[in-house]
Amino acid sequence: MYSYADFQPGDGTRYHLTLVSEEYGGIMIVCNRSSCWRYHPENNELKFIFGDNNNWTRKAIQDYMDHLEFGVE
Repeated sequence: MYSYADFQPGDGTRYHLTLVSEEYGGIMIVCNRSSCWRYHPENNELKFIFGDNNNWTRKAIQDYMDHLEFGVE
């Protein structure tokens, strides 16, 4: 999987996400070219990897990923 997402959660911010499947599980997320995260859809877990870490970005990414549907492999 390789995809882009561009969204505004309604609080005056805008996010551009690049999502890439990880070789060993999960989804790598690059947000606004300023932070990197890993999401595990199996347990709905979002982990900060590096870059700008703040609660607003975490909440926006988590909310976005919560609304996606992932197929079972």
